[in-house]
Amino acid sequence: MSVVGLRAQLDPIGEGYVTTLLLLVCISGLIYLLVCRLRSRRSHLPPGPAPLPFLGNALQLKAEGMVNSLRELRDKYGPVFTVHLGPRRVVVLWGYEAVKEALEDRADEFSGRGKLAAFEEVVQGFGLLFSNGERWRQLRRFSLAALQDGGTGQRSVEQQIQDEAQRLVEEFRKTKGSPFDPTCFLSRSACSVICSIVFGQRLDYADESFLDLLAKTNQLFVRLSSTWGPLYEMFSWVMRFLPGAHKQIFRDLEDINSFILERIKANQASLDRDHPRDFIDCFLLQMEKETLNPATEFHLRNLVLTAFNLFFVGTETVSSTLRYGLLILLKHPEVEEKMAQEIDRVIGRSRMPVVEDRSRMPYTDAVIHEIQRFSDVIPMNLPHALTQDTHFRGYTIPKGTEVFPVLSSVLRDPSHFRDPERFDPGHFLDEQGQFKANEAFMPFSTGKRSCVGQELASMELFVFLTAILQNFTLTCPVPPGDIDLLLRGAGFTHVPPCYQLCAAPRGGGSRAQERPNDRPQGTAGAVQGPHPATPGWNCGGKPEPETELLHPPAAQEPQFLLPLLVEVRPGVGTYHFLFLLALTMDLWPGFTFPLILLTACLLLLLWRGHQAGRRSLPPGPRPLPLLGNLPQLWGPSLLGSLLGLRDKYGPVFTIYLGSQQAVVLWGYEAVKEALVDQAEEFGGREGLALVQRTSKGNGLFFSNGETWRQLRRFALSTLRNFGMGKRSVEERIQEEAQYLLEEFRKTEGTPLDPTFMLRRSVSNVICSVVFGARFSYEDEEFQTLLGLIQANFRRVDTVWVQLYNLFPAVMNHLPGPHNRLFENFEEQKRYVAGVVRKHKETLDPAAPRDYTDAFLIRMQQEENDPDTKFHHENLILSALDLFFAGTETTSTTLRYGLLILLKYPHVTERIQEEIERVIGQDRAPCMEDRSKMPYTDAVIHEIQRFADIIPLGVPHSVTRDTRFRGYAIPKGTAVFPILHSVLHDPTQFKNPETFDPGHFLDEAGGFQKNAAFMAFSAGKRACPGEGLARMELFLFFTSILQRFALSSPTRPRDLDISPEYHGFGKVPRGYQLRLIPR
Repeated sequence: MSVVGLRAQLDPIGEGYVTTLLLLVCISGLIYLLVCRLRSRRSHLPPGPAPLPFLGNALQLKAEGMVNSLRELRDKYGPVFTVHLGPRRVVVLWGYEAVKEALEDRADEFSGRGKLAAFEEVVQGFGLLFSNGERWRQLRRFSLAALQDGGTGQRSVEQQIQDEAQRLVEEFRKTKGSPFDPTCFLSRSACSVICSIVFGQRLDYADESFLDLLAKTNQLFVRLSSTWGPLYEMFSWVMRFLPGAHKQIFRDLEDINSFILERIKANQASLDRDHPRDFIDCFLLQMEKETLNPATEFHLRNLVLTAFNLFFVGTETVSSTLRYGLLILLKHPEVEEKMAQEIDRVIGRSRMPVVEDRSRMPYTDAVIHEIQRFSDVIPMNLPHALTQDTHFRGYTIPKGTEVFPVLSSVLRDPSHFRDPERFDPGHFLDEQGQFKANEAFMPFSTGKRSCVGQELASMELFVFLTAILQNFTLTCPVPPGDIDLLLRGAGFTHVPPCYQLCAAPRGGGSRAQERPNDRPQGTAGAVQGPHPATPGWNCGGKPEPETELLHPPAAQEPQFLLPLLVEVRPGVGTYHFLFLLALTMDLWPGFTFPLILLTACLLLLLWRGHQAGRRSLPPGPRPLPLLGNLPQLWGPSLLGSLLGLRDKYGPVFTIYLGSQQAVVLWGYEAVKEALVDQAEEFGGREGLALVQRTSKGNGLFFSNGETWRQLRRFALSTLRNFGMGKRSVEERIQEEAQYLLEEFRKTEGTPLDPTFMLRRSVSNVICSVVFGARFSYEDEEFQTLLGLIQANFRRVDTVWVQLYNLFPAVMNHLPGPHNRLFENFEEQKRYVAGVVRKHKETLDPAAPRDYTDAFLIRMQQEENDPDTKFHHENLILSALDLFFAGTETTSTTLRYGLLILLKYPHVTERIQEEIERVIGQDRAPCMEDRSKMPYTDAVIHEIQRFADIIPLGVPHSVTRDTRFRGYAIPKGTAVFPILHSVLHDPTQFKNPETFDPGHFLDEAGGFQKNAAFMAFSAGKRACPGEGLARMELFLFFTSILQRFALSSPTRPRDLDISPEYHGFGKVPRGYQLRLIPR
């Protein structure tokens, strides 16, 4: 198509749209870069869904059901995972074990308070609930003492609760058995109790100012349970500038605090220093004592906000629990009946309930506990924060990270409650019907941040509920079976659905006689709908209508933003998203300029982050966006490219593999200094994208932290127990060598490719250790498994896989040969899983046969440990790690060694002379021979050095911020210790590019060690199977050369011993050899 024709087609759209769409493409690329940067910063955090810039995990966290969204993520990522609420990073703890471990066992580290964005603009770190550090400690200590002095847990407050319960009973009597919504009654009663403690006087039910305060408090609680709560938490940085129902939260907070300030002023005017009346008086007196202290935390702002904290929590949590409790009793009249019987038996009708009665009323106590558990009023808990860098379950969580210990997951933990989704007082009763405490009962949270008013709330719930049931029979205008107990609330609180009840005064007859048979006339049944508050409930205040409360008018909706933030889901394609945004721009003709501004901001963010990140790192070539240093690394040989960078930047330099930064160490001195001298700092394992997808941080080779330490320790001890370095494994190798020799004899001197024969023999050795038995060479499943391993070993070096490691987010969605690697890996896992299953069926814990048996026994021993590292996935992957490394590396080295011996027949002859002199022809070689065969030992070492089959080494990472040769390397940075550069270091080997056994011989012809021999790497991550591999190489080589003379159809000088593949692995070029019996 011509340019003119194309322009003609674009003209109807408008050139402005073309500019806009080009900007959108740029923004998409910049966002991708920011995503990569975010991922790199999360490398040591608990796992979780990848966040989008600005949006975080908004697509995974449904604003209409936050707890359910988190439950789905728990199913995918486990009990400890990371989410992003917009730009806020949050670690979520799910289930009793994780929450207890954090809040109780690690109380100091997890005792900080995170932020609730809805409150932050008002509280700003002041007050009891949302303060931290010394401020929080002083305010909490003071509040606990003041509440105790005011009677919390003592008879004075109990009497106030009894008085308030009596008034509540009187209010219920005034309804004369007609249907009513109990919300207002219960809120007033709970509010009056806390008012008497904080303000020194109970709530006068006719006081308009108190009732208005109560209404605003209720509305605030309801809004936090609506979709506006979590939306504001995720997008406060945008929503604070937008209209909407969330704005009313701030107005209500200001009004409530203004009311409290007026009460404080009134207390100041009438303060009697010798007779403090309430919490405010006590605080004012403390303020006077610390007038001259410039660092005092006892000032007016902390008083206002602490009083608000006590008032808000002491009113809404208790009243909501009471309201839920009455609804539950309507749903379960048999429970109400049994409670009433216990009340009649213990208390009777002639006196008010007292807290002392609770110990003699186990069923009532159990019901109240179960109401609190089932109602789950604060499902998300208040956010915590870490007070220091913390290692938790193998993860490193930075200081200040917010933590959500999800109380709903504790109160509904199936490992502690047999039927957590069902209301059942039996959760708190033993077999004899006595009250039974449950450690997972945490409605008040736990640890250092547990609720300061826990005792007061427990007293209120007991006295109020028993007083109501002592005096009334509760019924509902609808049948119990139609009552809906579904928890309402999308955000950080749960509130019960709207309902009505009838409170009929109890007579002397049975409870069944007191229940009306018919519904009261004129009622349509319980008003139960999707909204958690009763529209227009009125206690004399001025609550807003329902439509304003939960459904703001269309004019208030941020129409151009919320559809994109809330409605776009993973199923909506990128082009659909861009189309929606383009439509939005059509509504705002001047929208292109904001896009330009957004692009500039993204570029600035990337540039600043990139410059800050590179400032203290080792030098290196400047990376390109998305591509990193791909142009500098692309070529026929990655090693050659790195050598060129070494020549320019020195032995320690930085490269970028796509968006991932990596530090390269070149040469013996640099590698030794890192892996040996600073072994702890460089002891992490970097998981390339390929490994992350296959192992997910499990297994022996690619795990980190405590998982790696335990699995490595276990592997070393188990392999040692099964004979590594001892005679039992030596005999197995000797036996396998005889099988190999027999296969070679069958060739009768005809040319053959030794690849498959060597692989089968070496594999059988590791099979005998890991799986307890060798396999027949004709076993089809065994041959298939070896074929899969060989195929993957070769695919690792292909361009496709290297592109996958650079651009996994793109390559995951593209077809290509790299996908076959993952399919092969899953087939390998299925094979090993089948072997494990057979081991389980025949397992004898008293007589373990192999590594798999030992692992299964350890799994049984730790099955009740929630943090155990010995689980099925780690067994499968550790077995595969040992099998792969124990097969491919050794068999490839043997194959390379035979090619080198064909190339240098004089070396072969000298080895055979040494074999004749030391071993002869009458017996098989053994490991004791090695010390008497220095030349053979030197040749085997030189074969390993020259073959250099893992030239780049396996990537490491630094476990903490590290100073290295004057550079600052951030924690989590990938490190490539180039083993090729060590094994070919001219300062350590006089002629490194030539095969020369003299590199390991002294002047007298004795074997000479070389510190730069790091074929198995070095330091804490050195190969755990090094001893086994050394035995195999010596016994297989000497056995072959003892029995056969080697020759090739190709003249020695024409044999090419340069590797066929460069990259993460090297293999010898294909060749044929003849094995002629000697």
